[in-house]
Amino acid sequence: MPHRVGGPRRRWDWVLASDPGLADLQSAWRTLICLVVGLAVGYGMSHALSFPSMLGMMIGALIGQLGATLVADNSIAKLTGGTLLMPVPLVAGLTASTWTQPHRTLGMWIVSAALVVVFACLKFGPVALRNGMLVFVSLLMGALMPLTRAQCGRLFVIAMVVAVACVAARLALAYPMPYEDLLRTQRAFVIEARRVAGAAAEVVAPADPSADRAAALRRMERSLRRLTTRTLTIDAQLAQPEVAADPHVAELLHQHLFDCELALQGLGDAARRIAGTPMPQALRDAVRAGLETARDIPLRRTGTLRPAAERIRAEAAAAFPSAGGSPAQEQPLAERVADLLDELADSLTAWLSLGRASSHDRTRAPFQPSVVLEAGVLPSSGPSARRVLAGYDGPGWRRAVPYVRAPLQAAAAVAITVPLADALNPARFYWGLVGVMITLLGNNTLSERVRKLFHRIIGTVVGAVVGVALVHLIGPGHVYWTLTVIVVACTAGTWGMKRQYAYWAVGLVTALVQMYALTTPTGQLDHLLTQRVEDNGLGIVVATLCASVIFPAPTRRVARESVRAHLSAVADLVKRVGERWQDPEAPVRLRGAGLAVSSALHQAQAVHHPLLRLPIGGRGRAIGNRLGLLSTATGHAKALAAAADIDIDLPPRIREQVGAVVDTMAGSLASLGGIVVGAGDGGAWVRVDPLLRDLRAELHLATGPRADAMRRSFRELASLDEALAGLAAVYGAAVAAAPRTAGAPVRRPLAAD
Repeated sequence: MPHRVGGPRRRWDWVLASDPGLADLQSAWRTLICLVVGLAVGYGMSHALSFPSMLGMMIGALIGQLGATLVADNSIAKLTGGTLLMPVPLVAGLTASTWTQPHRTLGMWIVSAALVVVFACLKFGPVALRNGMLVFVSLLMGALMPLTRAQCGRLFVIAMVVAVACVAARLALAYPMPYEDLLRTQRAFVIEARRVAGAAAEVVAPADPSADRAAALRRMERSLRRLTTRTLTIDAQLAQPEVAADPHVAELLHQHLFDCELALQGLGDAARRIAGTPMPQALRDAVRAGLETARDIPLRRTGTLRPAAERIRAEAAAAFPSAGGSPAQEQPLAERVADLLDELADSLTAWLSLGRASSHDRTRAPFQPSVVLEAGVLPSSGPSARRVLAGYDGPGWRRAVPYVRAPLQAAAAVAITVPLADALNPARFYWGLVGVMITLLGNNTLSERVRKLFHRIIGTVVGAVVGVALVHLIGPGHVYWTLTVIVVACTAGTWGMKRQYAYWAVGLVTALVQMYALTTPTGQLDHLLTQRVEDNGLGIVVATLCASVIFPAPTRRVARESVRAHLSAVADLVKRVGERWQDPEAPVRLRGAGLAVSSALHQAQAVHHPLLRLPIGGRGRAIGNRLGLLSTATGHAKALAAAADIDIDLPPRIREQVGAVVDTMAGSLASLGGIVVGAGDGGAWVRVDPLLRDLRAELHLATGPRADAMRRSFRELASLDEALAGLAAVYGAAVAAAPRTAGAPVRRPLAAD
């Protein structure tokens, strides 16, 4: 593993922590490069071809901005091909707009129809969507640009040269390096791991007695959430062929990072429990010192974690010399921290030595991603919404619903918005169309669309204030300063686009104000920008209403589907545990299944959090309770995935009992999933704790690391069963106990380790 991943803390680590992989900065850098190149080449080619400079620079900026945003492939062939094809739909749309310029009404409805076509392209992949978007944008721009048909040939030449220049600039200055992105994300993982350890140390024993332990606890919880996000992102990045050509190496990296995260999550949980437990000061100081060692040491010297763990064990033994007189929690908690520090040292050592030693190792099953990024980020409500919408599918005409739903919503919204926007502001009716587009594109639920509305309004207002202030500051006639503001505003907006949509709106409106100032008197800018807010808001409101009526995906139904998907992921993990124990040689990826549970929890939280913010009283508390139970179940599921991944040949009787546990829990999960989405038949959650007690009795005399791992697996299964039984009770399902295994359990040891 390169030194820059596991090296000591650096001053710029906060940048990676806030932007893992530097994805946002890279997007902004691409935009800056392409905008500058597009403007410069467009201006130069305009002079060379005796073409209006303003039009040439406009087409150059358009290709630069859209190319940097819409063409973000890591493959050189896709990047080059996608960028070089952009002038074709772009100039085709501009040429078509020259035919409709004398016919305003016809042109207005052709632009509207083009927007509907954009949503029809959603089902045909990103290339079709990109080309549809380019046609729509070009028709929109054609209505504003004083372009003639005679100029279209030269415009195409300018656009092609700009596209070639943008490709060359990106390959020279922003060459796609997915492996480097992965290393940066891993470094972000290391940064968050240090933050978790440091915050846990403050929770256990604050260095300053007057320090706010609750604040340290909140910092630790935030770092733990970010740690999980980094792990999920790394798993998705490993699926790229340019990142890990050997799937077995990718699987080893995946396993070690999973174990690192699990150990750190365990340290956070132990610190949380120690904070509320009376403990001898010497032992508390030893625990704090161990956590500070995990925070401060260079990761290439992970062996120093082991002396810290031994010190904790020694202090625990000295504090509680008699097992009979030990308090209920203090000694086991301290020893748990020591064990977790050892596990963290083992997993970090294996991870950091991966590049040197394990390239010759072969895993039982090659890597398969448990997480798939959507638009470069972790999925949120999208998968659950798509499954809800798939429920509209059926025989006859319903087969067409997945294909016509988005176009129908767009067509209805356009049919209502265009006449109203034209009546309010005939010269800029298209602002209403833009509101329709940003509402329906990329938003799956009502809460997401409402949030987009507020972000658009707030971003437009702030951008207008900033833009007008800059217009007054720069003054008229300073073209280069105006272009600089436009480029910087678009770059900053692109940087913030994936963080908050309002950031992009601020940057975009700031840039547009500079362009409006070229043709609009400064005193009229305020009125113009007010009209923009009104027209955008009109399109967003109308589109939101149409999406809520025409084949809708209700937020609560999507939320229930996300819970069902989480239960399905847990069921898949439990079944894989059964397969692993029934056949030790089976190519089963338990850690991959555990990460899939974590990904499902991330999606459920993304869907439910908007509901938590609504003023819905007791219902909001119930949602918080469900998320808490899901989070608890996820923690036990991930711990089960790590503990159960052992090679062991179980006796036939134990295999039969394990099969009964797996079948019972899988059946309960399937029944509960049906109840959650309203398709259940009133089934009960059957507790497997009695069956697990029989299994623990079978292992009473067994010794060795494999038997210990089995006991940990049974404890995690029991805890998982308890959390899910609580969730079943929340959803109104009956809870019953599974019948004990017939006959008294025979206490026999397992095969020797």
